[in-house]
Amino acid sequence: MKYAREVIELMGAYPGRPFRLGELVRHVSRGRDLDKKERTRLERGIQRAMEALEETGSITIHEPEEGRHGRNYIWHVTDSSHRPHKSVTRYVTMGAG
Repeated sequence: MKYAREVIELMGAYPGRPFRLGELVRHVSRGRDLDKKERTRLERGIQRAMEALEETGSITIHEPEEGRHGRNYIWHVTDSSHRPHKSVTRYVTMGAG
């Protein structure tokens, strides 16, 4: 799906953090100035990717409260993504000889 890789890259680095559509558009467009037609095309493509990711259970889409606007997209926090890693460094003592 178009734009999914870029969105996963950004959101996966910050699990649990809410993102607005504008932030995702800026990331995908690499901060370029977009005309209205291009911005609308990116927004629709990103929204499609978000809906597909929601269906897979990777993200949650929070609808705005009454009287507010703008959805929030949140990458799910999983145990494996936040599990501290044990150091496996071993020290070897060399004896004389």
